[in-house]
Amino acid sequence: MSKLGCTCGHIITDQTNDIPYKAKFIRDQDFEGYTEKYSDDIASFIDAVKEGTRDEWIKQYFTETYPTNLSNSSIVFDIISSQTRIFDGDLYQCENCGRIKVQVQDKNLFASFLPEDDRYKAIFEKFERQNDAS
Repeated sequence: MSKLGCTCGHIITDQTNDIPYKAKFIRDQDFEGYTEKYSDDIASFIDAVKEGTRDEWIKQYFTETYPTNLSNSSIVFDIISSQTRIFDGDLYQCENCGRIKVQVQDKNLFASFLPEDDRYKAIFEKFERQNDAS
């Protein structure tokens, strides 16, 4: 998605990364399947590394052209990322009116929800976690 129209007339754009009015979500009903899938795939990859069949596993899991010279941690990251793309959805918040646009299943269709007040207009901005010294 590169542009999404809001009911208020504002155009929400998505043409870069690190957007303060965008978020990703995984539906609770999908979460267990998501974590099981990438966990099983990572375990399978680890077994292939132990068995000396790493390159064959990579070509079968990804594609023939996927680079096999990446670090194991990069491969694990790509396994998780590939499953995340299957299970996640997008959320956008209109910078003008504050409406939340929620992706419907895996379609290019969004449902709108309007916050009850203006206190939550920038709800998806980066959350700075505090180090807990306790």
